[in-house]
Amino acid sequence: MEAPRGEPTPWRGIAAVFAIAALVRAPLLPLHAYRWGGGTDTAEYKQWMAAIHEHGVLEIFRSTNTDYIGYHWVLWLLTLAWERLGDSYSDTARGLHLLIKAPPLLFDAGLFAAVYVVTRSLVDERREAGSATSRAAPLALAAGAVIALHPAVIYDSAVWGQIDALTAVAMLLPLFLVARKQHEAAGFVWGAGFVMKPQPIVIAPLLAVLAFDRGEWRALLRLTAGGLAAGLLVAAPWIAHGDLRRIGGIYKALVYEDLGRLSGNSWNLWWFRDVAADSRPGDRIIGGLPLTYRMAGTAMTGAAGGLALGYAWARPGLSRALVAGAYVVFAFYMFSTSSHDRYLYPLFALLLPVLVIDRRWLLMYTPLSVTFTLTLLISAPPSEGWAHGWLESPLSLAGAAVNLLLFAAFTAVVGKGVYHEIRAFAVGRRASGAATAETAAG
Repeated sequence: MEAPRGEPTPWRGIAAVFAIAALVRAPLLPLHAYRWGGGTDTAEYKQWMAAIHEHGVLEIFRSTNTDYIGYHWVLWLLTLAWERLGDSYSDTARGLHLLIKAPPLLFDAGLFAAVYVVTRSLVDERREAGSATSRAAPLALAAGAVIALHPAVIYDSAVWGQIDALTAVAMLLPLFLVARKQHEAAGFVWGAGFVMKPQPIVIAPLLAVLAFDRGEWRALLRLTAGGLAAGLLVAAPWIAHGDLRRIGGIYKALVYEDLGRLSGNSWNLWWFRDVAADSRPGDRIIGGLPLTYRMAGTAMTGAAGGLALGYAWARPGLSRALVAGAYVVFAFYMFSTSSHDRYLYPLFALLLPVLVIDRRWLLMYTPLSVTFTLTLLISAPPSEGWAHGWLESPLSLAGAAVNLLLFAAFTAVVGKGVYHEIRAFAVGRRASGAATAETAAG
C-alpha cells in the first residue's frame, strides 16, 4: 500500500483495523444466510465445487446451470485445497463451509485497501488545492475502518458468503485509475470484475466518457483494450473449449432476468407494487399502453445515467467521478426490475472517500446504511424462517420510502451540479459573443 506525498503509512492502525474486523467476523462464519424461498447461496457454491471436482472446471457450464463465470476459477482453487483437507461436498461439512467464505473475506480486505488508497489520494488532491488541511493518512484509515466494519459488508461476506466486495473494488478502482490517466489498468480491473459478476457494467459508460475526456480516442482505446484483455484472460480456456455460446447465454439471461416478481427483495421504486400485487417485469403498467415495467425501469435508469454522465463530464475529476458512479449504482438499484437486494452495495465504497472531504454526505450515507443492512438481514436471515415474516411488512415499505426520498435528494444534488455547469457555459457564451460584437464594432 503506497504512501503518497511522503506521508508515512499508519501500519499499526491498519493492523488494528484488520484485527478488529477479523474478530467481529470470526463468530459469524459458521452461520448461513437463508434466502427467501429456501436454500442458501453457499450451498450453490458447494454444488459447483462438487461439479468441478467430478467433471473438471472446463465442464462447469455443461454440468451445472450456473449463472457465474469467472468466479469458477476461484472455486476451482478452493476445490484443490479441499481435496487435501476433506472429501465431502455436503452442505453440512463445516470445514467446507468455512473454506468457501475465505475468498469473500479476502475481498473485504481488498475493499479496505481500495477505499484507503482512493480516500488518501482524494484528500491529498484537496490539500494541494488548498481546500483541506487535515492529514490524509488518518482520514484514509478512518474511511477504511468504516467500510471494514460496516454491518452490511460484514454480513455480506461473513454470513452470506457473497463476493460483492469484489464488485465494489471493480467499480471503485477503475474510476480512480481513469482519474489518474492509467487507462489500461482501469480497463483491466473493470474487465476482471465484470467476468466475475456483471454488475460493473453500470459504470462502463461513465468510464468511457471520463477516459475520452473531450477527444482522447487513444485513452478510450487503451481502456477498452485493458477490459478485453482481462475478459479474454479469464474466459479463453472456456472459449477454446467451445463454451462461448453458453457464456453468452448466461449474460443474456442476466440482462432479461425475471425473478417472478418486480423486485428481488430490493426496497426500491417497484417494491410498493411488488407487495401490493403479483406483477412481473414484462407486464404492462397500464393495460392499453405497450409500456412494461421493464421498459420503464430501463428508461429511468438510462435517464439517470445520462444525468450522471453530464455531471462527471462537465468537470472531470476523481470526486465528481465517484459521486456520479454512486448515483448510477443507486439508480440501477432503484429502477431496474427484478433488482437484487445487494445491488446497492458498491455505493457505500464509491461514496465513502467523498464523504471524508464533504461531511454533508453523511445525511445520505447513514440512513442508506441502515435501510440496506435491514434489507440484507430480512431478505436472507441467519436462521431459517427467522425474519421472513418481516419481508413484506410495513417496515420494508417504510424502508423503500426512505430510499426513494434519499434518491430524490441525490438526484437534486447531481441535477443542480449539471444545471450550474450549463448556466456557466451559457453565460460564458453570451460574454464571448458580446466581446466579439464589441470588437467588430470598434
